[in-house]
Amino acid sequence: MSERNSLLKEVQALDFALFDASLFLNVNTDNKKALKYYNHYQKLAADARNKFQRKYGPLTHHTDGDMDSWRWAEGPWPWEFEGGKV
Repeated sequence: MSERNSLLKEVQALDFALFDASLFLNVNTDNKKALKYYNHYQKLAADARNKFQRKYGPLTHHTDGDMDSWRWAEGPWPWEFEGGKV
């Protein structure tokens, strides 16, 4: 697996963990352990997204911070895999 695909999978896994934790926190708002878990993975996810975007460009059009050019339209798209394989 290429480094690009490996980093993308890491971002996806961390974002899934955050989404899952947010659902738990929606119904367990006072759970300090869950909030600590969420905050920890929030930082890991932000770091992973930043690392991916520095090397390979924006993950979404919302995160394209380079206003001198529109890098979002440059390929490959985040959901495209090298050689058509995941």
